[in-house]
Amino acid sequence: MPHMRIRSKVAVTTQVPIRIMEMVDFIRDEHRIKITNLFEAALESYIEETYPDAVSSVDETEEEVTEEE
Repeated sequence: MPHMRIRSKVAVTTQVPIRIMEMVDFIRDEHRIKITNLFEAALESYIEETYPDAVSSVDETEEEVTEEE
């Protein structure tokens, strides 16, 4: 389980293409998952794929915090 800490609340207003919202609605109807969980997973996946240096930086920071505890 990853190191957890208090989350920040982030409010986002955006326009999502209808096709994507139809997929989200389908998934939520079939699996009853929270939309925030879908966005969190999608955002994390996108960051890992597009900005691997950010991931390694955060991993190093988490390791330092774990060592201090």
